[in-house]
Amino acid sequence: MSIEHIGRHITVTIKYGKDYEGSQAIFSGQVGEVREDICAFFGVECESLSNLSLNDIVVDMTSLAHGVSNLASILGAVAVGSPPATETVTEPAPGEDVWAGADTSTPPWPTDKPAENPLLAQIKTAPSIPDLQRIWAENQAAFANGDLMDAYKQRGRALKAAA
Repeated sequence: MSIEHIGRHITVTIKYGKDYEGSQAIFSGQVGEVREDICAFFGVECESLSNLSLNDIVVDMTSLAHGVSNLASILGAVAVGSPPATETVTEPAPGEDVWAGADTSTPPWPTDKPAENPLLAQIKTAPSIPDLQRIWAENQAAFANGDLMDAYKQRGRALKAAA
């Protein structure tokens, strides 16, 4: 794993193995772009990692890459994938309004956002201290977010007081 800054852009390299000539994935751009590209590459919802720093995401995805690489070598697996679909681009006729038929009634991206962080909701509704501790154990990296840690401590105090 390496991260190097180039002007306002960064380059992140995630290696699948420890040898020099092993497979690797390289992401370059601004921090937000690199974050989105890494999430897309590894098939992870960026929203679920929104409370992690880019460094934490790189460390986690490097671990994932090493795990996949190690598992593949142990099982003798070979990566199989379909070639990317080719896209045909046609140029509009001169003077043609390319946006004339566009549907602008609803945006093409999801607009429903959760009202509350799902992990925060789990913490607030944890029925017991062991359940609360399980939430923490399964999501330790997310607790770098001060709000989650504060809610965790508050819920722990409330559960102890109720016991």
